Amino acid sequence: MAGAIIPAMTLDWHGGAFEAYIGAEMARRLKVVGSALTGRIRRGISAAYPPASRPFMLPHLRSGKLKRSINRKVRIDSTAIILTVFHDLRIAFYGPWVETGTKRMKKRPHMHYMFNLYKPAILAYLTSGMNSWHRGQWFRETL
Repeated sequence: MAGAIIPAMTLDWHGGAFEAYIGAEMARRLKVVGSALTGRIRRGISAAYPPASRPFMLPHLRSGKLKRSINRKVRIDSTAIILTVFHDLRIAFYGPWVETGTKRMKKRPHMHYMFNLYKPAILAYLTSGMNSWHRGQWFRETL
């Protein structure tokens, strides 16, 4: 077809800005997840002592140190954004022993239990809206 006009198409990719946005959004979401998860774990340690908790069940509340020791931290480096939920050993040095057990005491896995319980909700929250991130200012198609 002689004289046909073929429209020109331009694709603009703003990869650096997109990467910065994704990083900031994931850091924000991981902070929300960390806050919610530590709250759930703390609420799980609520049954009063006595009696002592049974093995493989959530630990019962004695002094409150174990409950207060549960904390979280989000670390951002050049290759990853990492959420860590941990026992602050300055408050309750025995926190990891309660979680994993010792040769004289069976474990009471409160942190792993809550994480596994809420893992589907955590993953759904972290990935929600991902399909729409390709639209908007990161990728623009013009004719």
